[in-house]
Amino acid sequence: MNGPRAINAAEAVICPFWDPELSELEQWTVDPGTEHGLSVSQFWCWTAFEWMRTPRSGPALTMRRALDIDCSGYDTLVLSMMAPPASTVEVDATTEHSTVEYRSRPAGTLKHEHLIR
Repeated sequence: MNGPRAINAAEAVICPFWDPELSELEQWTVDPGTEHGLSVSQFWCWTAFEWMRTPRSGPALTMRRALDIDCSGYDTLVLSMMAPPASTVEVDATTEHSTVEYRSRPAGTLKHEHLIR
């Protein structure tokens, strides 16, 4: 991928996990989670993740990827996802200007858009 995929003048998609042809899930590093039954997979129109039990320590799922893309025309990263109820989402995004750390409130039962600035 050479840059964000523009949707309109104000929005672009960096990682379209909902499309198996575009998701690039295989380019992400997923930390091992066999001891707590973690699985991450691409299905028809979504990327699914689940774990069988709470890990002894740390997060149940950690994914990372370094991207070298020009996002200079954008000011907000939006992560749209449906997390397991009561789980939290943590995102660390680093640009040439700064590192932004985002921590969500516990998830409910619906999909949520997390605005990361």
